Amino acid sequence: MPWKEWKLMDQREQFVRDWLSGEDTKVDLCTGYGISRPTGDKWLARYHAHGVAGLADLARRPHTQPHQTPAAQVEASLAMKHRHPSFGPKKIRDRLRAVAPERAGPVDSTAGVIRPIRTGSVRARWPPRRGVRIAREILLWGLGSGVIP
Repeated sequence: MPWKEWKLMDQREQFVRDWLSGEDTKVDLCTGYGISRPTGDKWLARYHAHGVAGLADLARRPHTQPHQTPAAQVEASLAMKHRHPSFGPKKIRDRLRAVAPERAGPVDSTAGVIRPIRTGSVRARWPPRRGVRIAREILLWGLGSGVIP
């Protein structure tokens, strides 16, 4: 006989159905399902608030990112980078501060203007150096085998 497969949503729905039937106490139900009483209270509260859809897992991603660079600064830094592709992040930051000194820019330690440029939204000027090339040079010069040609 194959094992009975339980999906998490099915198990939560069954827990709520068992609770609504009124045959068992909450403590007995939680013990039977292998969850703590506060967890059982959470699932019952979500069911009463949102119905069956409330039993689904919620997103774990934070709702806000308080240290995120404001969109206006990101747009200004990307526009400056597109106008001057040879400028690096520090020069872009300094030019933006010179244009609008009253606007509070990111502090130097976080380099909030530098981050959008390095996240891939702007094309790099040179291809990154690959490990294969370095390994080939090591073998070419005989440094890998300990033999000097």
